[in-house]
Amino acid sequence: MKFATDHAAGEFESTLDILASGLLEKAGLKRLGVAGYPEGQKGLAQSQLWNALTAKQAFADRTGLAVFIVTQFGFNGNALRDWEPELARHDVRLPILAGIAGPAPLSKLIRFAMRCGIGASLRTVMRNLSAVSGIAELATTPEQHVMRLMQLPSSTRVVAPHFFCFGGVLETAHWINRIVSGHFVIDDDGTRFRVEG
Repeated sequence: MKFATDHAAGEFESTLDILASGLLEKAGLKRLGVAGYPEGQKGLAQSQLWNALTAKQAFADRTGLAVFIVTQFGFNGNALRDWEPELARHDVRLPILAGIAGPAPLSKLIRFAMRCGIGASLRTVMRNLSAVSGIAELATTPEQHVMRLMQLPSSTRVVAPHFFCFGGVLETAHWINRIVSGHFVIDDDGTRFRVEG
């Protein structure tokens, strides 16, 4: 299956073209999620990513639509913490849904990461497969990512997680339901989080 092409198949070259078209406002949309890339995106320079987010913020300001960012999933547990101050520096004020891969084997996550163009943290995982658990910035489970979200400052604009169900919808739903029903434990020192059952 091919996920991307070098050329647009229709009249829109990018999300920015769709936003500029006026079609979303005419359709009566009230909320809109846009992509955010705390770990970068294959084939795009950081300046392009920041220009796109700045344009999306301007679209939200101009139209009054409730626009929010949904981030890519990744393996760098600190990427969101490090990226959020950059949003403020670029005057991007949109709320954030933190993209997290639901429960899935690491091998499957690596395959999806390769398809999605996740860069630096995937290269670190590939170089250190035998010692993944010992690398401080890596987070390869949803528990590790949730723990990192809990450690963000109270001023964070992260409003919720967004789960990618690479391990299966039912498995991710079961994992979320275990948390909602209180079947989880946070260690006394506040550094580890685990779901029971």
